[in-house]
Amino acid sequence: MNQNFINKHLQKISPISVILYPLSLIYCMAMCLRRWIYRTFPAIAYKSKIKIISVGNITAGGSGKTPFTLFIAKQLIQNGKKIAIVLRGYKGSCEHTNCIVSSQSIIDKDIGDEATQYIQNLRDTPICIGKDRIKSIKILEKEYHDIDYIIMDDAFQHLKVKTDDKYCVINTLNPLGNGLCIPAGILREPLSTLKYADYIVINAPNNDHEEFRKTKIFKKIQKLQKNIIYGTYTISKITDIAQNNIEIDTLKEKKIILLSGIGHPTAYENTIKNAGLKFIDHVKLNDHFEYTQDFIDKLHIKQKYDYILTTEKDYTKIKKINTTLPILVVYVEFYSCHP
Repeated sequence: MNQNFINKHLQKISPISVILYPLSLIYCMAMCLRRWIYRTFPAIAYKSKIKIISVGNITAGGSGKTPFTLFIAKQLIQNGKKIAIVLRGYKGSCEHTNCIVSSQSIIDKDIGDEATQYIQNLRDTPICIGKDRIKSIKILEKEYHDIDYIIMDDAFQHLKVKTDDKYCVINTLNPLGNGLCIPAGILREPLSTLKYADYIVINAPNNDHEEFRKTKIFKKIQKLQKNIIYGTYTISKITDIAQNNIEIDTLKEKKIILLSGIGHPTAYENTIKNAGLKFIDHVKLNDHFEYTQDFIDKLHIKQKYDYILTTEKDYTKIKKINTTLPILVVYVEFYSCHP
């Protein structure tokens, strides 16, 4: 869905969202019925011998699932656990085939931006891509006999697999949009669906947990009496395209343009601001934007600038394109904190 359309019509009640509201009700009822079926007939869901962790959200677009999934994965690895990652690989070459990928896959084929991020951050960790999550899990069960946990990315709505722990990530910058379900809003499911989560992750890119705790949304979440994890993002490093580290302080007096094709561009902007950096413009593209040589060649920015700062997710695709643009890559990581 076009990011400009979302920002204009679905972040607040608008004439378009009102027109789409009847369809939203039908969608919402269908999702609730689906939940009821799987809870009433639990045997229809696949049960793996391996412990399954799901990480997801209740909104369309970015909430910070990938950095949080990496956070969980690294915590488990540090505790001596063997893990694997299962994800759809949206728009990647393995989305409809189900395959285990490695660092060589980044070179050989387009496996998707999120899968590439996992490979680059979790060396020697099996990563299985495919829309059919059950098939991916069965592949991992057959190929690896020492896996302790499988983490399913973007899987809060994936009910076909029984999970042991369910994490639902909420971004405080835009927790619910206009509060309506798709297509009149950005909610994949009603807020009440959070009662099915084991852990609710409050991701505050501005580190504004205290402010969020004063909102009506948080009060509703609190009534569910779920385990709450508070966290935020921080920049772990900034590099040039040759992977040389760039000190953040050296960029504070530079003219910076942001370039991103992510679900929540405002979160990226706030991460940059929190690092003490200023930017003069932000080229905002649709989530999972497919960068091409033609697009990069024709990228026209009116203002004079020193650097273009892009995200790790975007750079997984940009790096395959020849360019002389002064592009720097911003790497972020999730860390838990106390409000």
